[in-house]
Amino acid sequence: HQLQEDRENKEASEASTPQLLRAILLGRKGRQGRKGRQGRKGRQGRKGTAVLAEAALEGNIIQVKRLLLYGDLLLDGDIDSSTDGQGNTALSEASCTGHVHIVQLLLALGANVDGKPTAQRSPLLRAALNNHLPIMTLLLENGADPKQAQWCQDASEEGRQLIGKWLDNNTAESSSGSSSGLVATTTAVARRNRSLTMCSV
Repeated sequence: HQLQEDRENKEASEASTPQLLRAILLGRKGRQGRKGRQGRKGRQGRKGTAVLAEAALEGNIIQVKRLLLYGDLLLDGDIDSSTDGQGNTALSEASCTGHVHIVQLLLALGANVDGKPTAQRSPLLRAALNNHLPIMTLLLENGADPKQAQWCQDASEEGRQLIGKWLDNNTAESSSGSSSGLVATTTAVARRNRSLTMCSV
């Protein structure tokens, strides 16, 4: 068993993003047919699909890769199906604790940049609350919705400044002098009230 675990750890540490993506897309159907591999019942009975999210929270990138290669913890190949008890995905957990390499990997593998709608806080907000600026930049560059973190008073000052600058630059690039600015202005108060409520939970 130890030899098998060591081999899996070695293969996981050397696994490329395309290899991991292929494992997710295939759903590990072939591996599930192997005796003793299907479902990893002992671990699932204890933590269910939260194991991947836990590994991301701890910054254990080898364990993250190993679970993606050999685990049967994702539902229908959905990388966002692994969540903690509050609905936070593996991406959200890594964003919260500042593990940029895991964030990069999960985004490359198709994780939803805004996490799950059932979660109280988005990955961007959790990164902002903990002042993880490189991760915030990475999430914004990959299409994260800034509105929840933009108005949260508990977010770091540096984080809110980063979002403000990103919004200014993004607006300047996309603005065509049309009514888009007016629409943004008329909805800003509603968004702010909603975001303040969500970030205070």
